[in-house]
Amino acid sequence: MVESFPEDGTRLEQAPEELTIRLDEPLRLTLFAVSGPEGMVELGDTTQDTLAERHRAVPAGRMVPGEYRIVWRGTAASGTTSAGGYRFELMK
Repeated sequence: MVESFPEDGTRLEQAPEELTIRLDEPLRLTLFAVSGPEGMVELGDTTQDTLAERHRAVPAGRMVPGEYRIVWRGTAASGTTSAGGYRFELMK
């Protein structure tokens, strides 16, 4: 993972409108999951099924204050797999 939004370890004052990752090679994501203080976060619009370097997901519901963890896994056109994750904290 080259970049994420929110950045790993960030403390936010308000919930992000979208969650993004930028990768160093195009991947088709097989997993993009978000968990928080109330369990798994439902996601609306995602780019999970697209072979791309940049992927995004829009939280479908309200995000409450607390720590969130994003985990992702994907497959490149060559068949190699990559995985990673990051965390952020929502203050309010």
